[in-house]
Amino acid sequence: MCSGPSKITTPAYVVADGDDHGIHTRGILNGFMGISSKEKWLKVLGQKKWRYFFEPEGVRHQEAFFQKFLKGERHSEIDTEGNGQKYLDVTNAKLVDNNPSHIAMASYNPEITDDGVRFHYTFATDTELTGNMRLRL
Repeated sequence: MCSGPSKITTPAYVVADGDDHGIHTRGILNGFMGISSKEKWLKVLGQKKWRYFFEPEGVRHQEAFFQKFLKGERHSEIDTEGNGQKYLDVTNAKLVDNNPSHIAMASYNPEITDDGVRFHYTFATDTELTGNMRLRL
């Protein structure tokens, strides 16, 4: 019998940290990506994982997760945490909140050193980009 993250279909709240010298971080991120549950949250920290579990913010997030999935409460804090997905708008060369309705193409000559395709996005607030980035070219 094969086991692995793809067999996990229950809600999951996963915490990783980049402060363990990468020993576990990559495995945790890959494991999270492999979880089959449609309801999963990932929290990546710049501090030790165990510390987060006892700090007020960490306790609040854990309680929200338990309230939602153990008590069945609908309006918990965990519902407000989004993944911030963005889409490439090739026509306007920027990242946007909604998938563009038109198909467009951008290209460059890889034999020319200074040639390239660039997209711009300005974050309104301090933002952390975490995990695997997935691009479709």
